[in-house]
Amino acid sequence: MNHLASMILAQSVRMRPDFSVIPGSNTLQSLINGVGALALLLSLAGIIVGGGLWGVGSLSSNHHAATIGKRATMYSIIGALIVGAGAALVNWAFGLGRTAV
Repeated sequence: MNHLASMILAQSVRMRPDFSVIPGSNTLQSLINGVGALALLLSLAGIIVGGGLWGVGSLSSNHHAATIGKRATMYSIIGALIVGAGAALVNWAFGLGRTAV
């Protein structure tokens, strides 16, 4: 039994992600790029609308509207940051996982 356990522990498993072997991976990549572009456009719209609401609320002394505009602007900026950094975060985490062994 000791020999079997040493053989199992001696085995090494390797993973090398290769998107070219997945059928339709180019279509999937295009779809992901399109969703990312749409998310960035929606973030830009949120920044514009939120900034406008923030400005109008501040100028009209409507603190509630100014707060909502401020919040919408900040959430949209954070959303754009997450969308823009998404691929880098995934690659960083994958690289971190590969060096953990």
